Amino acid sequence: MPARKVGPPRIKDALGWIEAVLEKELTGDDYALVIGKVVCAEQNDSYCDDGALAEPPMLMLGSHYRLTGESAGDVRETMKLFLNVAP
Repeated sequence: MPARKVGPPRIKDALGWIEAVLEKELTGDDYALVIGKVVCAEQNDSYCDDGALAEPPMLMLGSHYRLTGESAGDVRETMKLFLNVAP
């Protein structure tokens, strides 16, 4: 699925898209800070009902997946199962 303003393509089934262009990049010995300017932001209407998300998205906050603030799963367990690595 092509982007509207930048080169990299969009992920078709994402909840939404944010496209940005690089403004500045600062690097240090053990970090990189990337600053971008948003040039396009849209939500995927296929996940909406009357202009709002039909279901709350699952977010990874800290070491747990959450739905509207409640823990839904431990990301460390996902790493063990799907990536076959220890956290």
